[in-house]
Order: sequence, then C-alpha cells, then structure tokens
Amino acid sequence: MKCLNSAVAFLIMFIVVLSCRVDKESYVILNGAVENISVDTIHVRKQKVSERDDLYFTIVVEGDNFSFLDTLHKVDRGYYYLEYNNARHNIYLQPDFDLWLKITSQGISFKGKGAAENMYLADKQALVGKLFHLTHYSYYPKLTEKKFLRLNDSIENVLLSFLSKKEVENDFFNELERKVFLAEKAHRLMNFEVLRRLTTNDKSFKVSNDYPDVIELLNINDNQWLDVPFFAPTLAINDYYFLKNVVDLDTNGDILKCIDCDLHLEKMSFISNYFTNQKVKDEVGYVAAKWRMGKTEELDEFHKIFDQAILNDDYKQELFTLYGALKNNLGSKFLRQVSLIDENGEEASLKSFKGNYVYIDIWASFCEPCIAEFPYLNQLSRDLGKENIKFVGINKDDTFTKWKDFIRKHEVKGVQLKTNNNPEFIELLGIESIPRYILLDDFGNIIHHNAKRPSDPTLKKDLITLINMKN
Repeated sequence: MKCLNSAVAFLIMFIVVLSCRVDKESYVILNGAVENISVDTIHVRKQKVSERDDLYFTIVVEGDNFSFLDTLHKVDRGYYYLEYNNARHNIYLQPDFDLWLKITSQGISFKGKGAAENMYLADKQALVGKLFHLTHYSYYPKLTEKKFLRLNDSIENVLLSFLSKKEVENDFFNELERKVFLAEKAHRLMNFEVLRRLTTNDKSFKVSNDYPDVIELLNINDNQWLDVPFFAPTLAINDYYFLKNVVDLDTNGDILKCIDCDLHLEKMSFISNYFTNQKVKDEVGYVAAKWRMGKTEELDEFHKIFDQAILNDDYKQELFTLYGALKNNLGSKFLRQVSLIDENGEEASLKSFKGNYVYIDIWASFCEPCIAEFPYLNQLSRDLGKENIKFVGINKDDTFTKWKDFIRKHEVKGVQLKTNNNPEFIELLGIESIPRYILLDDFGNIIHHNAKRPSDPTLKKDLITLINMKN
C-alpha cells in the first residue's frame, strides 16, 4: 500500500510538472521598467494583415517605479509591434520567451530569453535607416537596370552579412529574416520598371529579357511566406507587375491607370484566378479587397469576386461589413454628418457647404504624395475660387498642433479641417491609403469616392463641366 501511495504521488507530480511545461510553452512573459519618460500602457500587436483582438495585448505600467509584468497567452511566433506613447518598435516573440525590457527616452533594451533576437532587430533598424535613401522609390528607379540590379543584390548581401555576424541562435528566426530580405528584394524588382516609367520621362522603358523573374525568386503560392508581414500586402498592392500583360495600362502620367477598365476590379479578378494556395489567396485577397473596395467604381461586381475567392470566414465577414457600409454611405449625406474640428479647435462639419460642390482631400503630414499634391490643390482653389465649389482638406492622424503648424508651413489653401477623434468614418468609407480625394454634389451625395488627384490635368475641366451642368 505504501508503494502504491508513492507511485500515485510520483504520477501526480509528473503530471503537474508536465502540465506546467506545456502551459509555459504556450505563453510569453514580458516584464521590465520605464525610466525618464511617462508611459501608462504598452501595446503589443501582431504584424499581420488582420488586426483581430486575439493578436493584441495591453500591458499596464504600475507603481512608483513604473514597472510592468504580464503574461501574453497563445502567442504565435513571429513579428510584433511594441507601442507606447507615439513610439513603435519591431519585436519578435515566440512561445517560451521570458523578456525583461527597459524603456527610456532613448529607446528600448532587452534581457532574458529572446533578447538576442530583439537586440538584433533594434540594431538592424538602425542599419536600415542608413540604407533608406538607397531603397526609396525616388532614388533607385532613376538608375540603369544594370546598376539597379547590382544595388539590389548588394543591399540583400549587406543585410545577410549583418545577420550572420550577430550569431542569433534561433534557426526559425534566422530563416524568417532571410525571407524578409528576399521579399524586400523582390518588392523592388517588381516596382523598378513601373516606377521608372512613372517617376522619369522614360515612359516606354522595359526591362531586359534576362531581368530576374520574381515568380521564380519567390514561391508565392507557398503559405510559409505569410510569416513575412508585408508579403501579402506586396502582392495585393502591386498592380503593374501582375497586370501589364493582362490589360492595357497607362504610365504616361505619374499615376498608374487602367485604360477602359477598372484597375481594382481587374486586380481582384487576377488574385481570384492566379493563386492556387487558398491560404495565400485568402491573405492576399483580403488585403486587396480591404484596400481597393473603397476605390472601385464597380462595387457590386467587386463584392461578387472577393466573396467567391476568399474562404476565410473572419475575413469574409469583415469585408462584407465594409461592403455594407460603402453601400449605405455612397450616394447618401453621410459625410455631412461627420463631426470635424476647424483651425480654432471648434467643432465643424460639412453641413455648412450645403448648396456647394465639395472636393475633399484626406491627408496626413507623413504622407509624401499628399504633400506633393498641395501646390496643385492650391492652384485649383485659386482658379475656381469664384465657382460653386469648395476645396476642403481633412487631416487624419496628426495632433492638433502639428496639423496647424503643417498647413501654415505649406500655405495650404481652401478650408482645412481635422478628424475629431473619430477616425472610424475613414474606415466606413473604405479608405485604406492616402491621399484620397472625394467629390460631393451640392446635396452632399458622394459623386466620386475616389476622385482624380489635383495634379491630374483633366480634373479642372471636369469640375467646371460638372458645375456648369447645374447652371
């Protein structure tokens, strides 16, 4: 009997130990302290195309010593954002990590299990900053093809060498980083021809026959690539590389256009037919649909295509909700009801422009293309100042002070307003990227939810024609 009791006790102890081990391997411990700055909460969010609640964690900073300790359950291995105040850091997490963080005004440092991966990422970010001008779309498309390819290979080799020297002992992480480098290289390869056409006077430029094939470089139907956060967005947003042999594309201006077709509808159709791996199709299709639904002129047809292509229930439901919002808000007086803020900090809305056509510019200070359009918008405002149309800028994301300083610095004309802590109306209009231009009629109905940019030479004539139709 005594032996039996000992055996039972041992068995219970074994089960407890095993349970603790299994449980421990399912979560990440984050603890640390904050120095020199005030931080109330820390947010940890998975770098993923969908921002579902189960991929988002909030950590509260407590006590006089501003310390924190939290356990993040059901953590998938991969890249995350660690956010506090206005700071954002790229971090890597995987089950069984036990990290100690010190957050200061100078940045963030790590100790414990998982520190090597995250200190590497912090150091890599500094290196990427030094390489930024070489990878910017305003620089590399101006190079010859030969020089560009040499540069593109060199950037990948510099990053591979940097990773090797850090000697991070994590095979999965190292392989993931190598995929990131290759995906970034492929992204530039896909963009080189079209950016050279759009940003230079070489409008008929074509790459040579022996130019690297991105499809061979990346196995884009392998769902393991989905561990790279920007893999799906890169495939979803790039139009020229995938459609140049499918439809007629116009690259004579500085914006890619589809000749006699809806570019967004064509890309959604391509995704539906091209990708054979359903997981990849779901991810790429979700990003494409969310980003493009508010831009397509064929909303119902667009809905039919993504509804058939995407099988992930969560994605389908989210996209259907967006589709319903667009159906309800387009052709309505929806935007007239949105609460905004004027330059005096007073509540404002578009109701005061009843009886006028309204050309809306949605922008933010970090958006370079937005800023590039300001001179053209100012000129339109001057040229059509006596006509029955108002030019209204709506700023998103900037603080009130930064917004006011910015419009003064750039001498932006027209009426300038800002979102009033209600950015959800941007989402309800399907706006996933800026700049975005929206045209309202004199009753407040949305005529074009993806109107031409101010720099488009045909916009002024179109607006005058529209106004004169009412006269």
